[in-house]
Amino acid sequence: MGGQSAQLIVFDSSKVPGQILEKTSSAYQIYAAQLQAADRLAEQAQFSIFMNHHPILGFGPAFKSGNPALQDIMQLSHPQRLFPAKVQATLAGHVHLFEAISFASDHPTQFVAGNGGSSLDQALPSQVPAGATPYAKAEVAHFSNSNQAGFMTMERVGASWKMQAWDQLGKPISSCVMQDNKTSCATP
Repeated sequence: MGGQSAQLIVFDSSKVPGQILEKTSSAYQIYAAQLQAADRLAEQAQFSIFMNHHPILGFGPAFKSGNPALQDIMQLSHPQRLFPAKVQATLAGHVHLFEAISFASDHPTQFVAGNGGSSLDQALPSQVPAGATPYAKAEVAHFSNSNQAGFMTMERVGASWKMQAWDQLGKPISSCVMQDNKTSCATP
């Protein structure tokens, strides 16, 4: 990644429902047009982080899959990956946990930084159950999560990114290193 340009693509998914939208609905048409605009933005930098409210490739409580409404719309342009090739990571909230998910398949790393508020969700087990995936074509390679209240920081370090989850007192929960679209995390 060296001298590559990087950008954040911010997408408002705050009103996206948890179920697939009718293709004839105005909401579907609006989100489809906005996601096409996000695809065009992704072409403007060599490395993009897609930020939105609902984790598209994340897990909800009880390993509930990512957002079906957005997945359905996104697979029209990118049937396998959902995201353009230059999107290497996604960052969302909505689920009240910290999550870092990297894939053996060609999917961007998903970070969920939803542990900054109240009413935290119950932490998920550290092992993803056999067959569980946030998207049918995504194969989970690494998964970590925490329901400790806190925040996440991102820092570019040479050819990689360092993502750290902190508790509310500033003590580390998890430290992750991401290069391209592969991430590994360690718990201090």
